[in-house]
Amino acid sequence: MALRVEDVLVVWRDAERVLNDLPASAPERPRILRQVARLRRYHARLTTEVAPASWHLLSTTHDAMTETRRLLGEARSRIDAPPAPMDRTHRLMREWLAAEQALNRARHDRADRADLVLAADEARKRYQTALDKIAADFTG
Repeated sequence: MALRVEDVLVVWRDAERVLNDLPASAPERPRILRQVARLRRYHARLTTEVAPASWHLLSTTHDAMTETRRLLGEARSRIDAPPAPMDRTHRLMREWLAAEQALNRARHDRADRADLVLAADEARKRYQTALDKIAADFTG
């Protein structure tokens, strides 16, 4: 079985990049972390062992690459999927609360207070619109 060390490196690095984009709560995350560790270890063995690589090492590395590619496909579909309505609503709620906090921390004589009021009001409207859409989806 032939195996290119460069291919192992490509899959390993690709998995690390996906981890940067994958939400912490994604179910694939722990499995991809394990695969990253495996591929890192296999790459080190393939590039530093003095004796020729054993069939077992080549076979297990090939299996790890196949499994990692499959996991990356699952992870990419999660990364590329549009956010769920509740995720979007949650994000809008956090934006509204942050705008309200900035407004509450501002002094009344602050020059940009009117901008802070406007920003908080617009964030509240975006949040309310998202809630209304979810309610309409449940009732209609």
